Amino acid sequence: MNIEELLKLMVEKAASDIYITVDSAPAYRVEGKTEPIPEEALKPEDTNRFICFYRLTSRVLFLSGLSLR
Repeated sequence: MNIEELLKLMVEKAASDIYITVDSAPAYRVEGKTEPIPEEALKPEDTNRFICFYRLTSRVLFLSGLSLR
């Protein structure tokens, strides 16, 4: 699963948070409860790719005067 698929699913589930950890499957927080995503455990390169995407997106939004929050 790539970051775009995870984010789409997050919106569909109305999740407030996403948990991305090496050697674990991703999980969402929906209405205060953690829901695991039935997916393979993330490899270090997967989590690194997600973090790079987040940092790049945050920087672009910051420079545009916007925010992810």
